[in-house]
Amino acid sequence: MAVSSLPERRFTDVNEAFLSTLGCSREEVLGQTSEELGLFVEPEQQRAVAEQLRAQGRVADRELKVRRKDGAILDGLFSGEIIESQGRQYFLTVMSDQTERRRAEEALQESEALYRSIMSASPDDIGVTDLEGRLRMVSPAGLTMFGYEREEEMLGRSFSECLVPEDRERAQANVALRLQGALRGPGEYRGLRADGSAFAIEVNGELIRDADEQPTGMVFIIRDITARKEAEQNALLFAQAQTELDERKQAEEALALSAAQLREQLHETVKAMGAIVGLRDPCMAAHERRVAALAAAIAVELGLGEEAREGLAFAGEVHDTGKVAVPAEILSKPGALSDMEYALITQHPEAGRELLGAIHFRQPVAEIVAQHHERLNGSGYPDGLRGDEIMLEARILAVADVVEAMASHRPYRPTLGLEAALAEVRGGAGTRYDAGVVAACERAFAAGFVFDTPD
Repeated sequence: MAVSSLPERRFTDVNEAFLSTLGCSREEVLGQTSEELGLFVEPEQQRAVAEQLRAQGRVADRELKVRRKDGAILDGLFSGEIIESQGRQYFLTVMSDQTERRRAEEALQESEALYRSIMSASPDDIGVTDLEGRLRMVSPAGLTMFGYEREEEMLGRSFSECLVPEDRERAQANVALRLQGALRGPGEYRGLRADGSAFAIEVNGELIRDADEQPTGMVFIIRDITARKEAEQNALLFAQAQTELDERKQAEEALALSAAQLREQLHETVKAMGAIVGLRDPCMAAHERRVAALAAAIAVELGLGEEAREGLAFAGEVHDTGKVAVPAEILSKPGALSDMEYALITQHPEAGRELLGAIHFRQPVAEIVAQHHERLNGSGYPDGLRGDEIMLEARILAVADVVEAMASHRPYRPTLGLEAALAEVRGGAGTRYDAGVVAACERAFAAGFVFDTPD
């Protein structure tokens, strides 16, 4: 906020936020005009605002580019009006810095563009339905696969309408089994294109659940297996003379190949999510990678099996994915957060659970992410879990997250150092943090673990 006299337009009073935004001292500003300070990058726009002020007595929400003392350019949003005090007129101005909001919007647009690119690059259809089976989302590959030009032509239709009539009853029965948790893995059906032609598809589905673990819909990965089915048919004609052992061996090899492809697709999905986070905040992407590395070292010290370590590594790589829902200016804000800002921060584990819940991991990755800010004494969030209510993997991730965050530099504060980070988790062992996990963390560093260099 700033006050300037009229008609001289010299600053008579400014608040600390104004000085901090411009990087100036009070002595440098008071008594000066905006022209003398070189405040506005585009003077003609400033003159237009002044004309409006003279004509109407006030201005509201005018965007002007402002130059800081150090030369940096900010996007300012101005409002102001003429006031009177002791027989004199003054111009009261309020400016808000919109620079970070603009950057956040640009980063979000880049993230959405990357997401669209990933979806467009997938050869398989990715579709989402509600509990009644109505389509809520169809990927570009799905439109091509089923012969439609626009997503609106498929949205709202029942998924069973995308199958030949003879397969619909079986598909609906299998969906009911999936909702009951009695069916997993892919199934084969005959898809129905917009032109009425049929083709072979493989459908793999997984439930989408809300925070109360109640199903809200399903996500499907649909693969056109027409070529594969034709190849299988041709192979069968040539393989009739082969023994049952040969046929079993071929089936096992096909299943192994399919499993390897699905596993690779899962790794690529995790990489893509990390790339989206990195576009928004490179520091956050480096933090996730380094937390995943420390969590893996702790898991080795605790003797966890390969599958558990893999799930923990996945969770570490994407544990802060939910922060894409938090404004960037809050994530990088120096100093204390307001109650409302803190409440937004505490929502990111739940947002991460929702984002990851649609992905079929072999391990409970979404739940690990959702619990990584829980604490043994119930002081954590989002659910205030206690003790053994918190998964071991989440307790490992919690320690790794705190140690890396304190030991690393952040744009809003310098590093606190590894010793301070270890002292923090050591001091909270048995109350906030799992004592066994803390001990394993210290053993990992004693055995030579070091963080890699941040990007």
